[in-house]
Amino acid sequence: MKIESTEGKGSFNLIEGNKIISEVKYENWYANKASALCNNDFLEIEPSNFLRTKILIYRNKTEVGEMKFNWRGRVEIELRDSEMCQRKWSVKYKGVLKGKFEVYDDANEVVMRLIPSFHWKTLGYNYEIETIKELKNLEELCILSGFASAYLSAMLSAV
Repeated sequence: MKIESTEGKGSFNLIEGNKIISEVKYENWYANKASALCNNDFLEIEPSNFLRTKILIYRNKTEVGEMKFNWRGRVEIELRDSEMCQRKWSVKYKGVLKGKFEVYDDANEVVMRLIPSFHWKTLGYNYEIETIKELKNLEELCILSGFASAYLSAMLSAV
């Protein structure tokens, strides 16, 4: 599975094999507001405060979770799945020169890695996704992790 950047404003496609599973569209390059169709659900991601340290996640117009940027360099993701079970993950950047993003579950075990490569045509990053554990809502978590990694990159480069 991989994420391919499609536009300079951050939009990307989630791809498995040669098939596009989901298209994530950003409203504009500075808004941190995106939407996607995933598993017949309409996902919306949008900031909830002025500093953009908290981002709300909506599934079919119902709030189902949030992402929070913390000053230790992580994005914390809380999400209710379709059975309304609360799940928690965190996205963290690891490495210096050839860095990658790692996604941890609430037991602090790595469940997924996003390995970036810069794409000059769109001035964005493509990611190879390496799953470590079997995950229930893999596509949804890939979309949120792709959003979180772009968000984390922007926040860390601004500090």
